[in-house]
Parts: sequence; C-alpha cells; structure tokens
Amino acid sequence: EDLLNQLDNDISAYNEIIVTDNQVLNIILQEKWYYCKKHDVKLTMNVNPNAFSQVTNTDLYTLVGNIIDNAIEAVMQIQNKEKRIISIDITDKKGLSTIVCNNYFQGEIQYDKENKTFITHKSDKISHGLGIKSIELLARKYDGISKINIDDNVFTITVSIPN
Repeated sequence: EDLLNQLDNDISAYNEIIVTDNQVLNIILQEKWYYCKKHDVKLTMNVNPNAFSQVTNTDLYTLVGNIIDNAIEAVMQIQNKEKRIISIDITDKKGLSTIVCNNYFQGEIQYDKENKTFITHKSDKISHGLGIKSIELLARKYDGISKINIDDNVFTITVSIPN
C-alpha cells in the first residue's frame, strides 16, 4: 500500500507542471521540476514552447539541462530552504530565443579573468566546471551569446540565440 501511495504521488507530481508542444522541453523541465520538488527546491517556469526551435534536441537538452543543474547545485548548498528558489524564463521574441535562469547561492563565486572560467570548489577540478563552458560553446555554435551576472547572492545566466 505504501508503494502504491508513493507511486501515485510520483505520477501526480508529473501532472502538476505545464506541458508544452516541445517534447524535449517537456522531458527536461519535468525531470528537473520533479527533482526539485523531491529536494525542497522551488522551481518556477515561464516557457514559450516555440523557443529554441532552431537548436537540435541534443543541444537543447544539454543547454537547458546544464543551466538548471547548475542552479540546483547552487541552491542545494543553501541552509535556508526559503531561499532554495530557481526561476526559469524561456522566451521567443523578435527572432531571438532566450533563457534566463535566476537562483540564490551561498558563499563566494570565484572567476578566473585570464582564462575566462569559473573556479570550482570541488576536489575534482578537471571534471567540474564544464557545464558553464558547454553553455557558452552552445551559444556560440548558434551565433548567440551567454551572459552571467552575479549580484547580491543571486546568480543569473542568460543565453540568447537568434532564430
């Protein structure tokens, strides 16, 4: 009975988010939303399903997945659960697809200006820090841009790609 109740809760959770016409976005957003729900992270989304139609499915999954994964990793470090909030805005306006992700973070973010990379705090420095690099590479691949802003313990990443 407990197993059936848990399964029912899991299935019901998937029905709580908006489903778009873009199946790749559906998969990514449902997967990340569900993970956030299970880990006391509030994930809010505003999604235009027509956004990023010029991006391959694999690249879209990589782009959006890395952005949200980085945000999840940051907010999971925050002790105050009320600040475990991630906001995603995916738009398609005037020939430009844009994703903006905002999240709180705790601690200090270090940036190596010479190499134009963020410095990871993890012990395995070779395998980590690749998410931001892959986001930047994907933006450039599609003649787009990526921008990061850090202000008052809020991390914002914006990626814009022309249609």
